[in-house]
Amino acid sequence: MRTLTVCLAALAIAAFSPAHAGQTIQANANYSMTVMVTDDEDLAMTEQEKKIKRALYERAARECGDLLATIALTCSITNISVSTNINRNYGQPPQVYANASVAMQVTLK
Repeated sequence: MRTLTVCLAALAIAAFSPAHAGQTIQANANYSMTVMVTDDEDLAMTEQEKKIKRALYERAARECGDLLATIALTCSITNISVSTNINRNYGQPPQVYANASVAMQVTLK
């Protein structure tokens, strides 16, 4: 199961007001997902975890592109955090829980 949560409420409010054009604001996006482990061996789990982290970094990197295509004149990532955790519950297959947070400095159109 994959859950994606993007929190840009302040950005959306500011973007619809012409009085805010040219204003620089902080925008944040957060993502989380839970992925079933495909192979229970440690080396395979580590490789899958690495791929999940990379996917979250790539998604965060695309965030500025999405903002530039819609409401931003400029956008730069100011902070990014990605973490994973392998959950092993008795009687159930292991799962990788991953989350990411990206902060961006955005100048509004």
